[in-house]
Amino acid sequence: MKFTCDRDTIVEAAAHISRVVSQKTAVTALSGILFTADRGQVTLCGYDLEIGMETAVDALVEECGKIILEAKLFCDIVRRLPEDKITVYIDERLICHITSGNSKFSLVGINPDEYPELPQVLGVQNLSIPSAILTSMVRQTIFSCAIPGNSKPVHTGIMFEVENGILRLIAVDGFRIAVRQENINFEGQMRFIVPARTLSEVLRLITTEDDIKICMTKRHIIFTVDGYFIISRLLDGDFFNYERILPEELCTTAVADVRLMIDTVERVSQVITDKERRRTPITCKLSDNIIKCTCTTDVGSASDEVPLDIEGKSLSIGFNFRYLLEALRATESDKCALQFEGEDKPLLIRPIDGDTYLYIVLPVRMK
Repeated sequence: MKFTCDRDTIVEAAAHISRVVSQKTAVTALSGILFTADRGQVTLCGYDLEIGMETAVDALVEECGKIILEAKLFCDIVRRLPEDKITVYIDERLICHITSGNSKFSLVGINPDEYPELPQVLGVQNLSIPSAILTSMVRQTIFSCAIPGNSKPVHTGIMFEVENGILRLIAVDGFRIAVRQENINFEGQMRFIVPARTLSEVLRLITTEDDIKICMTKRHIIFTVDGYFIISRLLDGDFFNYERILPEELCTTAVADVRLMIDTVERVSQVITDKERRRTPITCKLSDNIIKCTCTTDVGSASDEVPLDIEGKSLSIGFNFRYLLEALRATESDKCALQFEGEDKPLLIRPIDGDTYLYIVLPVRMK
């Protein structure tokens, strides 16, 4: 195999592909990138048995062929080469010779026959989503996904629901819920759960305003993003039905300035040390059109308050400050509605108008 290509182009492609290459694996081939040279292009493929990524770069291909090269080593070498063009030659012993200007490297390659095939996606359903909409929706929900090992595997992903021209994304981690919805041009019905890690990689690849094309089967999904193909397994299991905990009646509703609320919670949380993050809440007292946030820890205490437009009963309720902050930041709104069913019930954060988002934060029991 022998080809010549633009250095910067293949460096960028290899850097993206290397993120889905296995870091710790007993299968040597999975620690590398599979290079395939054929018909004026070199295809790069990475796969860790859960997520696969593939792209192609233009190249002058003198000899077709395949080789697996250790991902990190290849990236580290090629990004430091002196010339704009590089030449890669694989000899009969699977030794990879890389040249650029006066720089020459020889790397031990891995037999490409050892590389596992990516899953075949047949009998697909297709969906197309504008990149700006998908980016916004994922960013405003992914923070509520469960951390692997801390919850059910199904909750380490985001649920996609499509029905009646509405796309809804839902994320749950047992302490908070994020829901985001938009109108899209699709008349069918779909329901599937995509791992959060997969969606993080999709967002990294979005550089244009082109639509993101999605193809899926019962077990796998493919995203086509700006010349890259990402294939991932879908998560399976019983996803939490957040609608079961939505209150029928509210006791208190407040309209808050989001920026002021964020600043206040950030200030008060300064007395919470890393060791106390999980067990020390911020107390929020709502009365007389003011929300007063307080916190007391082993290192000190803090308080601050924000004016609100409050309707309903006065109440006092505690929250994990990080969960509250992340929900407020995700609104990306100037103002939002804070809705309460009671002092021991979840907080609902909604837009003043419309229903594009809903954030639910469970309270922390006060001592």
